[in-house]
Amino acid sequence: MTLLSTRGADRWIRQHRVCLRTAMSPPSNDRLPFSSLLCIGPCRADGQTHSCVVLLVRASTLSHAHACPPMCCQVSLRRLQVDFVKSDSCFTSVDPTVQPADGPRCFADYQKFAAALNATKRPMVHSIKGPCGNGPTPCSPPDASSIAHLRRAAGDVRDNWPSIIRVLGDASLVVNASRPGFFADLDILEIGNGGLTPTEERAVFSLWCAVKSPILLGNNLAKMNATTLATVGNTELLAVNQDALGISARLVSNESDGAQIWAGPLGQARGGPVDGAPVDEHVVIAFNPTSSTLLVSVDWTTAKACSSGAHCTWDVRDLWTGNLTKAVTDRLVVTVESHGAAAFRLENKSGVSQ
Repeated sequence: MTLLSTRGADRWIRQHRVCLRTAMSPPSNDRLPFSSLLCIGPCRADGQTHSCVVLLVRASTLSHAHACPPMCCQVSLRRLQVDFVKSDSCFTSVDPTVQPADGPRCFADYQKFAAALNATKRPMVHSIKGPCGNGPTPCSPPDASSIAHLRRAAGDVRDNWPSIIRVLGDASLVVNASRPGFFADLDILEIGNGGLTPTEERAVFSLWCAVKSPILLGNNLAKMNATTLATVGNTELLAVNQDALGISARLVSNESDGAQIWAGPLGQARGGPVDGAPVDEHVVIAFNPTSSTLLVSVDWTTAKACSSGAHCTWDVRDLWTGNLTKAVTDRLVVTVESHGAAAFRLENKSGVSQ
């Protein structure tokens, strides 16, 4: 699902007036029995745009036994026709000044809530926060596919470059556990909010799409300028994000000069299915997080687009310009500006030899 929303409850209320904040006690069958935010917004699923009901649960209440009686939750969620539920942190620490968003106790609370969601028999996307970064509280576990469709891979993203680098650095545990039906959530996109340059924003969008992170817009949709719209409206990258195979691109190489290569397989041809035939295409991101322009060499073997010791030839499509370079053998050398990323789709493999 590609969900279009804005960042944070307060911003939703100020900008769009489409949210209903709920904080009731005691619970009843037509009210949600926990502090939450109910939003209605556009989303894309199955190639079509729908109006989706999004429930943001401030899950500090999930740890309280009275917070969500299963029958009450089930009736409420069915009646409100909720499509997307975000369970946002547990805060299970006894010390109120220390609020870990993950850990065994937190995961147990998410499990209880997931059981209540499943009992509704209504199809819903369940997203849990539980950051799985390199901090003092480890993931428990990174693979949360038994209870959720999405799991936050790091702490909250901010509208600045150091925050983007922190999220990408922390994301590997969940990204490596991603597979169809369970995806790493790199957090909402900070594109169009002013803290990132256009180059940085294109890099962020390239990586978020390649990793198959949910695409949630964190800017003011009513005030999007042409540059922002062109970035988040890149249909080539959105097609990668929504690829039928559902395999996340992984970090396959940290180069000595600081460049990174992210790559992953694709299961659907660029123009759509071809008579049901197997597809051999790949997405490759050459990412430059450094402060200098870099000349990056992308080796097809490193990108797992060619067997070790073999020589492979690919047609290479630039996913930002649309330019197609035919018959590139063994590797692609590309200039990537500081804080930028080059995004490519490898198509029409040929010339495989030992």
